[in-house]
Amino acid sequence: MRFHTLQLLSAVNCWLKCMMLDPYNQTDHPQCRSRPDSGLSAVTELDPGYITGPLSSVWKEWVKWCIEFGVEPNAIIAAPYDWRLSPAMLEERDLYFHNLKITFETAVKLRGAPTLVFAHSLGNHVFRYFLEWLKLEIAPKHYTEWLDHHIHAYFAVGSPLLGAIEAVKCTLIGNTFGLPISEGTARLMYNSFASSLWMLPFSKNCRSETMYSKHFSGRNRKAAHHIYHCEEEEFRSNYSGWPTNIVNIEIPSVRGVDAYPSVTDVAEFNMSSMECGLPTQLSFSALEIADGTFFKAVEDYDPDSERLLYQLKSATILLQVASPTLITGSLQMSFMKLKDLSSQDQATWLKEIRELLVAMRRFRIILFLGARIGLGTK
Repeated sequence: MRFHTLQLLSAVNCWLKCMMLDPYNQTDHPQCRSRPDSGLSAVTELDPGYITGPLSSVWKEWVKWCIEFGVEPNAIIAAPYDWRLSPAMLEERDLYFHNLKITFETAVKLRGAPTLVFAHSLGNHVFRYFLEWLKLEIAPKHYTEWLDHHIHAYFAVGSPLLGAIEAVKCTLIGNTFGLPISEGTARLMYNSFASSLWMLPFSKNCRSETMYSKHFSGRNRKAAHHIYHCEEEEFRSNYSGWPTNIVNIEIPSVRGVDAYPSVTDVAEFNMSSMECGLPTQLSFSALEIADGTFFKAVEDYDPDSERLLYQLKSATILLQVASPTLITGSLQMSFMKLKDLSSQDQATWLKEIRELLVAMRRFRIILFLGARIGLGTK
């Protein structure tokens, strides 16, 4: 039992060494390097591992279904990417977007028709960033012409267009996703990836003007009063993608001391002179998470906030939404039950699926996958 525990700890440490990146420059560990796998094998299944568990099927059934429907196997192209990196680093280290452009152009030459793009989860941000990168790569007058010639349609599957609240949880607490590691270790690993900031909730319109209120002052307990202010545009639209208090935390009213001071005298002080008070409650909007206001507020209490702030300042992350004329459909509705849709919505959904099935026989398909891409280790 002891040997098994030591073996597991050794395997976890080795795995973490290969997975984690330097949070400041996004480089690999000197003794281990991980890179995305290539081809359909990178997206169909994940190999078994001591840490990751048995063989798991990801997009295997989807690819199999496409082939059974009549899509040629060589017409399905996977475009794996290192999901740990920021978009700027994807291009700087791997020339990912440069190679992606070549992939689109090669597909058109081989098939004689534009491509259907399927983007899943974080892959939607990758594709949308590619569209923005393309604007700087191609002359403005040729940009729309290139899109029309190379991309027939873009289908967003499980797209976090406004970010994901789960990313906040992973950043603050950690999420093991069933792996045999602690939440603290998962958080340390997750926060070493610059891409973690790419999934945070964001909004350019609404923010909190008064973010906090003290619940305790002297002997009297006061009621909390949260006063939020949104820009005029937010009031006109009467819609907000995220509430203004998306994150609520408590900050200690008195800074603590070292639980085990090296000098005993340091801990000897008059406890009666300390003010007894409840923590200060703070609320933050999606905008204040995206612009770093939240991480600045907790920087003194959380060492990871310094690294996250550095990544926010150094990373260039474009969040513009792709051109509406390009987005001709969304498969997000396919995850809903038909009975939950109105008759008109059902008809629209079925029409889109029929058009998709017909188009899949004519066009080459490129897959972008979000969170589950195989990483090969060297």
